[in-house]
Amino acid sequence: MRIGPTVNYMLALVDAWTRLSTHRHRLCPSSPDLVPLNLIPSVAAGDMRNRVLAEIDQNGNVFAEQEIDQQFFGIGGPREPRSAHQLQIVLVDRALRLRKTALKPAGDSRRARMRWLLRWDLALETAALLRLHDCKSVPRVRRVDWWKGAVELDYIWGRDLRQYAAVSGSPSPAITAKDPFSNSARTDLPMLEAWLRELAGQLLLRGVVHLDLHPGNILQGACTGALYLIDFNFVYLRPSPGWKRDARSFAATCGIDDHATRAL
Repeated sequence: MRIGPTVNYMLALVDAWTRLSTHRHRLCPSSPDLVPLNLIPSVAAGDMRNRVLAEIDQNGNVFAEQEIDQQFFGIGGPREPRSAHQLQIVLVDRALRLRKTALKPAGDSRRARMRWLLRWDLALETAALLRLHDCKSVPRVRRVDWWKGAVELDYIWGRDLRQYAAVSGSPSPAITAKDPFSNSARTDLPMLEAWLRELAGQLLLRGVVHLDLHPGNILQGACTGALYLIDFNFVYLRPSPGWKRDARSFAATCGIDDHATRAL
């Protein structure tokens, strides 16, 4: 393994364990875009057991576990299995959460198996989200199970920008280093560029670079219309080797000028 990613993982592991030990993440206020429990039919009917309510496939479609809940979650066509992580919407202690569990690699890659055994992605995502615990545009961490390789977050009720584009009939916003947003994105979500610049500044201030920025990783909340950045298992953390280089590249992608990044 290269030295940079290895140091990044070790830093994330120590950072996550240290921050979890303070229990401060449990005190963070909930997002205003959580699902009211009375809207879920099985819960409204009185079933308050801790359980899995639904699963999210690779395309972001939600499949309810019980037929009664299909009217709320809906079925978005053929189920496309996820390869890296299982995403489940779960009811835990009368709260709705998103449970993300790393899946054991199916192939013969020793590197992939080692990353799974080390809980590599879990360490990176947990450390990044805990650094951002006071940032309103990312989900809150509520529980981490290192043995099962799972993290539970507040479940944000809404749709990602791929789904937003499908519903609105507009092309999905293109997020690239050369042109962060397409013209259609500026028309449909005029606040997107400003939001991303502000959020990127908050991430960089806390030493986090998001390395998987695309429309599927940006949610629009159903209640408030607020935007959220998700999927932090591909991140680079300060002070890992090469962090400044990746931070400047990330800043450029998000529209932050070079002058503002000189102090990184």
